[in-house]
Amino acid sequence: ALPISLFKPLFFEFPDEAGAYGDQEMNVMLGSALKLSIQSNAPDTEDFMNDFYFPTGTWCNVVNAYDPCIVSTGQTERLGTKVYEFGLHLRDGHVAPLQDAKAVMPRTTADMARQPINLHVNLFDNTTAAGAWEAEGHLVNDDGLSVDPLDRNNAYAISFTYDATSLTMAVTHSVTAKEGLDPDVCAGCVNMNDRVALFAVYNAGAVGLTADLTDIVLTKPDETTVTIAGAASYDAETDQLSFTPPEGTLLNLPEKIGRAHV
Repeated sequence: ALPISLFKPLFFEFPDEAGAYGDQEMNVMLGSALKLSIQSNAPDTEDFMNDFYFPTGTWCNVVNAYDPCIVSTGQTERLGTKVYEFGLHLRDGHVAPLQDAKAVMPRTTADMARQPINLHVNLFDNTTAAGAWEAEGHLVNDDGLSVDPLDRNNAYAISFTYDATSLTMAVTHSVTAKEGLDPDVCAGCVNMNDRVALFAVYNAGAVGLTADLTDIVLTKPDETTVTIAGAASYDAETDQLSFTPPEGTLLNLPEKIGRAHV
């Protein structure tokens, strides 16, 4: 695999946009999916606001779900710069596995490994493809302790597509852990980070996902299917469609999820 940079200036991802070369210390990409907007020095404005550049695309705030997504043509947006303020926006076409720090309340990385993940989805309008809306991301999970994680990590490619009739989640288990497994979580799980607690689709109104969806069918890797209870519900205030499995329904990435249609 080619080496990648996690913490990088905007122009690494958007070399053709002139605005991506300015204020590099304030506009940072975390991987390819998340944009960090932060001012680390003393703010020079009385209102504790500053202009941050957003490249062309749709960017959704993963910290404050009530903040409307930014639809940018390559422009600056005014954001807060107080010591506790920052912007973290999900780029369209990407899936980001994250955890809710308020819910998890972690003090160590071990605390984080004891809790499942959430999948944040910002679909891209790809009108040239059969599935008009799509997003993809990757998750690598190891035990967080081993110096050499070989054979002790699970890796997945995760994608979502929406074709105006169904929303499909597809998971490819690209690397399978063989050691250090926790059978109390699941047969192929390293820890709880191999389990999905919920997924949330941002900017759902623009996509057309504004109705509650039921009849969720999971296709296992062996192509058998399971219908699970519950519904993916739309929240007009956050403009998100989200699905949380009912209590007792475990969405373990190694053993259960192949595709999910809602």
